Amino acid sequence: MKNVLLCVALLVTLAGCASTPKLDQQAGQSDVRIDPAVVTATEMYFYGPGSAFGALGGAIGGLITAAANEGPGERLDKFAKDNGIHIDQIVQEEATKAFRDSGKLRLVDSPGAATATMKVSIAMYGFSIPNGFSALLVPILKIKCQLVGADGKVIWSANDETMPLGNPVEGSSLDALYKDPKLIEASWRAAARTIMKEIVDHM
Repeated sequence: MKNVLLCVALLVTLAGCASTPKLDQQAGQSDVRIDPAVVTATEMYFYGPGSAFGALGGAIGGLITAAANEGPGERLDKFAKDNGIHIDQIVQEEATKAFRDSGKLRLVDSPGAATATMKVSIAMYGFSIPNGFSALLVPILKIKCQLVGADGKVIWSANDETMPLGNPVEGSSLDALYKDPKLIEASWRAAARTIMKEIVDHM
């Protein structure tokens, strides 16, 4: 019961209204450059089973024991980065592809040719159990996109996210994520792709 209540509190905390207003015709005719720099939350979010680390053995267990002064999110985030997996790069790639494939923006590569800039940011990223009865982790991701004019004013803004409950990505155990870091990338990439599809489909 305690786990259930904690999970309910988590869902309330992470709950937010996705917002994707329509892009007006004038904004759609702007020459837009997608900013390659993605502003990212400073810490990875993690909510998982407390006994997960103790259940791991061998080299993985030793690695985690050695980093006992760090939180589980910090450990997993460091592990991902050590394996060349960076959430900002994943989101930048998926956002660029989504906007390019949508055909709703006139994209340019040169900053000098652009009359507006699409800025992409990550308000939250990480992993969570979907409910108090599961030991599998699903990707948590919240993306915000802002189209900013040459004068610095926001022309259009949208955000969307994946939630623990009803997450579109299949969950993985913590042990599996450490054994195969490609699962971390695949989970975040699937989440980013789902979010960006929602944003471009409704813009």
